[in-house]
Amino acid sequence: MPNTIDFSKPTRLDAGGFVVEGLLSFGRVLRSMAIPIIFIAVRNGHIFLTWQFWAIFGVLVIGHFVLAYFRHRNFSFYIDENAFVLQSGLLSKSKIVLKFENILQVNVRQNVVQQALDLYSVEIESAGSKEKEVDLYALSEPTALALRDYLVAQRLTESSRIDTDGTVTATGEDELLFRIPNTSILLVSLFTNYKQGLLLFFTFLLGLFDAFRDFIPQVDYEGYYHDFQAQWMNFVGQLLLIFAIIILIPIVINLIKYFAVYFSFSLKRNGKGDFMMHYGLFQLQQVIFNRTKIQMMTFVQNPILRMMDLGVLSLHQVITDVQRSSESTIHIPGINTSARVAVWQLIFARSLSEPNTTLKPKIGLFISRMVKLSVLMIGLLAFWYYRDGGMFELATIGFFFFLIAIYNIIYYRSYSFRLFGDSLTKEDGVWDRKQTVIPIDRILAVSVSQTLWQRGVKTGNLHISTASGEITFRHFDRQTLVDLSNVLLYSIEKE
Repeated sequence: MPNTIDFSKPTRLDAGGFVVEGLLSFGRVLRSMAIPIIFIAVRNGHIFLTWQFWAIFGVLVIGHFVLAYFRHRNFSFYIDENAFVLQSGLLSKSKIVLKFENILQVNVRQNVVQQALDLYSVEIESAGSKEKEVDLYALSEPTALALRDYLVAQRLTESSRIDTDGTVTATGEDELLFRIPNTSILLVSLFTNYKQGLLLFFTFLLGLFDAFRDFIPQVDYEGYYHDFQAQWMNFVGQLLLIFAIIILIPIVINLIKYFAVYFSFSLKRNGKGDFMMHYGLFQLQQVIFNRTKIQMMTFVQNPILRMMDLGVLSLHQVITDVQRSSESTIHIPGINTSARVAVWQLIFARSLSEPNTTLKPKIGLFISRMVKLSVLMIGLLAFWYYRDGGMFELATIGFFFFLIAIYNIIYYRSYSFRLFGDSLTKEDGVWDRKQTVIPIDRILAVSVSQTLWQRGVKTGNLHISTASGEITFRHFDRQTLVDLSNVLLYSIEKE
């Protein structure tokens, strides 16, 4: 039986929403106070055993949930002729109006708390807004799905009917395009993105050390060990422990980032042609995105994932706020080559055939990277000389220079520019090989630049601007780039 829901009148969230809002906001407060709480626990842990502390804590919790209840009661939304309207606020009232044509994504989520209360959250991401997306955090499943269908619908389709009085009648079912096996997502979690995991780990350590450096006790190790062999074995054990932690930390981070987030991933399509992603282990999510907002696609693999025919596919949407550019990117981890081609065909309604032209950069790309490396090495050598360093430090600097030189050679050899009939492709990377595909009809502007030292060798750089960012092809023959830019400009003007 079709489900008809009237959204033209102001609608409140589900009655249990104040529990969800209270728990989520209270969790955010606890996370923001995590370091002070840890500090108090270390320095004055006995405070947590007093009845006064728990009495004050209980009053704060009750007061927090009372405020959450009144905020929940003043939270409502409705839909007029061409926009979604949200009204909220307890003392300070606010009103958000989102036009339908500016909506980028509609996500249906369900975290652990919402699962326990059988509630769903609908999040709306809008172009042109620098604020956090709208979050309707407590809706029943029929209401959430009907609202999702309404917001992504732009015209009458066979799968849904939009009435003029603001109601939605949902009929038909979504088409399942493909599923990604959980084993594939697990393999991507284990064998990708080590650099970001390590960066997050060291950033956390630096932040923690900076917060507690004044309270770290100074330990005098002189005379602690009297036996040289015991000292050496202890040193080796510490090194092995540190090495194991460095290896495990990015794996744990990736397991949380990919496997837990994208568990049981499936991609569906509705009658209008919009895509719906379903995934999540602890937090179930349904993400809908408009395929007309996708500007380009990237696919990243490393040698290990390439042997297993797996990678991470990213779809880049329109960017209206550079600071939130990462939020406009949709990631699909664990996808294989055939599924990647299928997604490309479904989104852009075209297939990637053999490239018409393949260009390789001039040697200037390698030389420019080596010049920058040499400047860095000169600075390190000057610092080594100033500090009167030893041969070990000098050998370390030389070894570092050798590794980066090998890295630059591989980067130069893997860099390429491929031109298809209706798209451009950039391929680069050393360990993580990245392929960026840009449809010609998504290009907004094309320009050719040339640095001072590029003039002598007659090379230049091609800049391709899209609504999701700019892609630059560096150190190619300038005349070839000029001819290509003219062809691209003609194609853009013809559209």
